Amino acid sequence: MNSQKLEKPLFDDVLNEYYKFILKFVAKQVNNIEDAKDLTQEIFVKAYNNYNRYNAEKSSVKTWLFAIANNHIINFWKSSYVKKKSTIDFDFNQVSSNEDILEMVIQEEDVKMILSLMSRLLNKRNIKIMNLYFFSELSPKEISEILLMNQKTVSNVISLSIKKIKEKLEDKIQ
Repeated sequence: MNSQKLEKPLFDDVLNEYYKFILKFVAKQVNNIEDAKDLTQEIFVKAYNNYNRYNAEKSSVKTWLFAIANNHIINFWKSSYVKKKSTIDFDFNQVSSNEDILEMVIQEEDVKMILSLMSRLLNKRNIKIMNLYFFSELSPKEISEILLMNQKTVSNVISLSIKKIKEKLEDKIQ
């Protein structure tokens, strides 16, 4: 039996390796890049302040960070700031041509349609699982660790949810 203790990486290494992953996850959840940048910074400050509590034997750094990010986003959505802010921010300077604008609109509409279907077809727990799976590109194992659920349950939720969404999309097309 190997009784080696797992080493915690330096926090600078954690920041450099996972910043873009966390930013992408947060941006998909809040749909505003400026808020996403602010929240990501807050998440890494929280992670830094609690890094002494991180236990490499319990979970990977990635799983630990996504759990912090997930909880931070929940708190963000509960905050009065979000309830008061109802405008959609769009930076036209990021788009280089009419084709790019059209592609962005199509992708945004596809995402909106899928999110709308998810909100109508799935319960809150399953929506959270699907958001982590689709928008954060986490594996069922990582999702199960973040949400403290059985991996088989997470896999089943993903499979059944995709089936439900796919059936509804096929109905809309016909």
